[in-house]
Amino acid sequence: MRVWIIDDTMSEAEARTFVPLPADLAVSTPDDDDFSDRLDELWDLILVDENLGKQPGATPAVFDGSSLVGWLRAEARRSGRQLPCVAIFTTQPDLFDKEVPAVGPARPIGGSFVGREAHLAPVLDVEWLFAKNGDEKAIIASKISSLAFAQEAARIQFGANGASFDELVAFLGLGANLAWRASAISSVERARPPVSEAMGNAATFRGPVSAVRWLIHETLPYPGAFLSDDQVATRLGVTPNALNALIRDLATDWSRALSEAVYRGPAASLFPRRWWAAGVADASLTVAIAVREGQDKKQVLQALSGSDDVALLRERDPVAIVNGDMIDAGIAPASKCVQLRPRGWPPQCEEPWMRITEAASAPWFRHMIDPSDQPLLDAPADE
Repeated sequence: MRVWIIDDTMSEAEARTFVPLPADLAVSTPDDDDFSDRLDELWDLILVDENLGKQPGATPAVFDGSSLVGWLRAEARRSGRQLPCVAIFTTQPDLFDKEVPAVGPARPIGGSFVGREAHLAPVLDVEWLFAKNGDEKAIIASKISSLAFAQEAARIQFGANGASFDELVAFLGLGANLAWRASAISSVERARPPVSEAMGNAATFRGPVSAVRWLIHETLPYPGAFLSDDQVATRLGVTPNALNALIRDLATDWSRALSEAVYRGPAASLFPRRWWAAGVADASLTVAIAVREGQDKKQVLQALSGSDDVALLRERDPVAIVNGDMIDAGIAPASKCVQLRPRGWPPQCEEPWMRITEAASAPWFRHMIDPSDQPLLDAPADE
């Protein structure tokens, strides 16, 4: 794994706290004499500091990380080279508070990008953003490594001539002997993967990064091929905290199969835990069949998992919900929620749910809702 940090103040010693050995590391300023030589090297991630301590001048100039990213993209087009993943790396995660994210209301992000990286990165034409301040350097370092390893895996898997569908499946680390493998492959096909391999081994401009972008901008953040803990909990009918108990001891075939549904492939550490939807569907079907036969659901889950620590959801017809920033916000009864069609939400993914009270709190949510559901926003809150 090779990481290049472009920063006008960071020392190599400080950089090593974010990119520990044995990864290869280089630190440069945009004005270093060897900058062009560094650009010619093979990297898995370029981290660009946003605040370079310069101010916009009267003539075009690179004065911050975002403008440097634009220069790197232009240079790649001019020279025909493939850039690796590029990410903003800043101590000021609120520098982009006036930017309108790619997903959700067409309103400025209004604060820190943390937790909304997948929504903002496409707007800035980067793969990700990292905040380098705070006391969580180990977590940040883990996420940096996760993105760099994703690029390295894509580079090794795809080469320079685009990605075939079979290569994309292999890139995701989908096991060969899973009972639900065929269903998972179908879910990947529905996720509109960036199949780009051409006749004659022609190179693609974005190269392996296209697969990484698809994974972290369009696939892992949204319910479709993959699910969050809240979404899995609604399907199994247990509290999110109970999920750990179901796979803690791996004492049964069912619990081991459910554990295999946890996504452990490229870029997994950039997000809270994700699950293969196909594996969760397979596990929940077993539960549903037993319940339809008249068995008690809690007892079924205890027997299947080998754990007595199972807490069922109290909500009737539970759904995972999002907040106004279009990120996970817990679980609520479907009767108290409406489904949204947010701007920028991948059409191949399940549409998100929001509490009616929150959807009624701002005018821009009204037109994300099907017209037939809009009267629900005007109903008294206790209905």
